[in-house]
Amino acid sequence: MDIHQRLTELGKAKREAALPEKCQRERMKNAIRAKAPKQEAGRRFLPVSIAMCWLVVMIGVLAWNPADLREELLSLGTKPPQSAGGTENSVIAHNQETPAQTMAQSKTMTPAKMMPNESAFVLAEKYPFARELIELIEKYSNLEVKKVEDSLYAGVFKNTSQAVLLETNRGKVDLVFFPNKGDAEKVEIDEDFTVSGNITFTFTGAELRDGVAPLKAKGPTYQFSHDNLLVLSAKSEFVLAFRNMFALYENYQDVFKTFELDMSDYEYIHPSKQKSLPIGVSEQAVKELEAWVWRYLVDKLQAGDLRPGEYVNKKRDEAVVVYKAADATHHLYRLKWDAAKEDWSVVSHESKLGNELK
Repeated sequence: MDIHQRLTELGKAKREAALPEKCQRERMKNAIRAKAPKQEAGRRFLPVSIAMCWLVVMIGVLAWNPADLREELLSLGTKPPQSAGGTENSVIAHNQETPAQTMAQSKTMTPAKMMPNESAFVLAEKYPFARELIELIEKYSNLEVKKVEDSLYAGVFKNTSQAVLLETNRGKVDLVFFPNKGDAEKVEIDEDFTVSGNITFTFTGAELRDGVAPLKAKGPTYQFSHDNLLVLSAKSEFVLAFRNMFALYENYQDVFKTFELDMSDYEYIHPSKQKSLPIGVSEQAVKELEAWVWRYLVDKLQAGDLRPGEYVNKKRDEAVVVYKAADATHHLYRLKWDAAKEDWSVVSHESKLGNELK
């Protein structure tokens, strides 16, 4: 046998010996390919899951109504309130946004449908002590009162039984009215979180009735005090809502006093809810008043200025726009309504040095 034939036979033998290994590799490849579609399907499913999650998130974002938080984003600050358990609850910075930003938000708002000059709720005769405050809430805050009920806090303090529970568009809030100015500002909450699932609290700074403490709660209780009013809620946003409401009202009140105007002669036009208008004041007049503020005042406002307040006269075709500047200058614009042109014209602009922003 020559060398060439011998090498040929050896090569054939090695190929035959390697064949099972090759077949095994083929079987392994086939097994891998058989599993590959399932893995690919899993990978294809992942982007679909992510897409569905993003769809849910986007629906939630689109459904959120910016009008619900508009009052907080206006010229009075945005510092979140703390729980009443130890830290101060009523210190919120003024004017965190620039006036241009707040006016831009105001321009994009769709005013609420106007209703006749009547209360948004039926106030029971047994709560006359709360009537004035609830009217203030309806005019100057972003809250809408739906219902007035008895409050459990009516039986907590020795020197007052005047308390109501308000059901609003933001949830429920308790209001306690003390007999003397400044009484509520002495009250503080002392909370106990040491036992999980068993939160209790009591009050200091006021005498409590026998056997009422400790009170139980599901979470932190937030408070806001103003003169003789104590606001209590499980939602911290009520602290900001009442803080902003009183600050707006009292600052505008200062401007009216500076120019010796009677505030009761005018009706305040809330930027995002307009339910109570004087007889004879049209919806178009209110829209044009807001447009006038946007056109002529937005560029004049500086950082730190109070948001302009719009008021229409209850007896004649007149409106005033008032605001406090950061330098303590009080501004008053008097406007006259032209029914034929459906537009407001400026009668006068006065400015005086007055009290600083509260």
